[in-house]
Amino acid sequence: MDAYTRRILGRHGLIRPGATYDAVQARLMQHLPPDLPLYNEFHAWLVAVGKDFCRPVPRCENCLLRPDLQRSRPTTARRFLNPSP
Repeated sequence: MDAYTRRILGRHGLIRPGATYDAVQARLMQHLPPDLPLYNEFHAWLVAVGKDFCRPVPRCENCLLRPDLQRSRPTTARRFLNPSP
């Protein structure tokens, strides 16, 4: 688990703010089959999204995950979808 994973999952409302490493890991393990190559690929995609888009100051406008934010509209995402002028 790294900062990218926590940031992305938190902004998408998939984990609670301040979730522990163990809680985040358990959440992922519940929803992914036990497959090490899959975990590695999933993590690589999270790192790519984190480096390019889901930064401390997010770049949501061009992110491929933006439709998910728009569709589910978690409370945590509202400030990223509708930034203040």
